[in-house]
Amino acid sequence: MNSTNSAKRRVVRMTAARKLEIFTEPLKEPGPHEIVLRITIAGICQSEMPTYEGEGSMVMKGPLGFSCIIDSVPYPASFGHEPTGIVEKTGSEVTRFKPGDRVSGAGGGAFASHIILSEFAPLIKLPESVSEFDCLAEPVMCCCNIVRAVMPPKEGYIAIVGCGYMGQVCLSLLKAHNVKNIVVFDPLLERRQRALSLGADYAFDSNDKNAVPEALKLTGGIGFDRAIELSKGLSGLLLSVSLMKMPEAGDRGIIAASSVYDKHEMWPTELALSSCAAALSFTLYIPALSRTRKDL
Repeated sequence: MNSTNSAKRRVVRMTAARKLEIFTEPLKEPGPHEIVLRITIAGICQSEMPTYEGEGSMVMKGPLGFSCIIDSVPYPASFGHEPTGIVEKTGSEVTRFKPGDRVSGAGGGAFASHIILSEFAPLIKLPESVSEFDCLAEPVMCCCNIVRAVMPPKEGYIAIVGCGYMGQVCLSLLKAHNVKNIVVFDPLLERRQRALSLGADYAFDSNDKNAVPEALKLTGGIGFDRAIELSKGLSGLLLSVSLMKMPEAGDRGIIAASSVYDKHEMWPTELALSSCAAALSFTLYIPALSRTRKDL
């Protein structure tokens, strides 16, 4: 494709661990179904931190055939997949967007002045009430998918393990659906207090050895119907497994293991044993990424 009247764009790339450099390069013409998006803001996903640290990189299809974090980093590496911006130009056959539209969604290499995206990419137009400097739709989209997968039965109990940004968005979405009996687990007091202010019914310190038995008492000892695991570690996944109820007629427990497991952690024996029972007891829904070694 030819450049747009010799127009240029600036783009941030990782050239080494913890080293970001700005490059200037030609801005290509959009294809028939592509748009040129001028970036106003872009988010950083937890899945990109291993690349920043020089420890690994996210691939959509790893050695085992699924999305994962691998050990190598292909420098120079692009950064950011959570863009928000303003459409500057559209391809000849684009129908979804027009120049001037403010959009947000998912698209690679978002740490740049401009990016080119397919009009069919997961993008939404922002309503007039939302500023293009305040909205990142991509993580909200992820949280919507998580919440859809784990809506608990009426009067059921749901746990959120890890209540950082994503956990708080999931909590807000659950409250928007009038879900009750939401129980949060997080080691940070500030996050637990924030969760309660957002509508969580209970909040426990996940480092407290009494957290699980005390939480199970809330359910009358039956266990939780659903769990959203966002702690980023296998200890959080083990906590989620420990909360699950035994299967009932017509309903199995569901854990949305939505973390990016980017650490080289040994799989705990108790978690391995629990995973063997998972096929009989509950459904493990894994919408996010895991980490794999190069030698797998």
